[in-house]
Amino acid sequence: MSLAFAWKTSAPQHSSDNFTCYQQSRVKMDKSEILAFAREYSSKNIDLYELLGIDSLKAADANEVKRAYRKQSIKYHPDKLGDDFDPDKWQLLERGRDVLMDKAAKDAYDAARSAALREQERRQAMNAKRKAAIEDLEARERGEVPKRLRKEEDTGMSAAERQQLNQEGNRRLEMRRRQMAEAEERERKAQELANLAKSGQKEPINTPENPVSNLQQKISPDDEDDPEIAAIQQRIREAQEKKAAKAARKAEKAARKTGDNAPVPSDTSAQAQEKPMSKPPATESQADEKKKVPKFSFTSPSTASAATAPKNDWATMKERLKAAQAERERRKAETA
Repeated sequence: MSLAFAWKTSAPQHSSDNFTCYQQSRVKMDKSEILAFAREYSSKNIDLYELLGIDSLKAADANEVKRAYRKQSIKYHPDKLGDDFDPDKWQLLERGRDVLMDKAAKDAYDAARSAALREQERRQAMNAKRKAAIEDLEARERGEVPKRLRKEEDTGMSAAERQQLNQEGNRRLEMRRRQMAEAEERERKAQELANLAKSGQKEPINTPENPVSNLQQKISPDDEDDPEIAAIQQRIREAQEKKAAKAARKAEKAARKTGDNAPVPSDTSAQAQEKPMSKPPATESQADEKKKVPKFSFTSPSTASAATAPKNDWATMKERLKAAQAERERRKAETA
């Protein structure tokens, strides 16, 4: 027998004896005991995840818990630690494994641990507020300015003053926006009035619905543009003559179809033969103005009976022109 073998056999095996005693005393726990241990560890704030070196998400898988237990058990095994073997630590490691592998015990442990963490955070926040209140009270007793008020003084104004300043700035900004909107509205209305005034002087008369009525509205006693009035009168006469001639042709054609040799109505023939109103000779400037006058298009009547309408309109037009001429002569006499 060698000296090394003799020393090995004769040396006391304390760690192995402790481990053997622990293995003999260890019995399999039932679910109620595992659940009780889960509640105990959560109340003592023992982190089983940190003990096994596993993440809480991976702990949902029992195989991951077993793998983590095998890895951690090597650190606390008696063959490695020898005389430093801690049976309590080993027992806690095994019970932690059993708790995390049992679903009911794991859920109870997680719920109790979360509630304990929330309560701890609430107490810490409450303690911080209480600590700040105590510090303020002590500072006031010493005649000093509390830290909270000291920070406000560093900025030069209090919270109420800052709020009032912000409100004043918002009010001024809103007033500025309203003034700009009102200025834009006034400018837009002024531009519209200028456009209306400009179009009222040189607006072309080209409405196809009722051209004669539009001409009557256009010519007023205040209009002193003689070349333009003369050109308009000429256009009206030409249009009425064309209408009258067309109405006469339609009436003759209808009479030939029916075999009736009745003469054409007197009002139509009289209108066709009516002589145009005498007009003053046009000068060169009047001729130029005459070229600038836009041409007008008139719609022809659908029946021969509509030929009498231009006659009444022309009579009204002549009366308006006479009134305008009389008004111009009166004004000239007053100015002379």
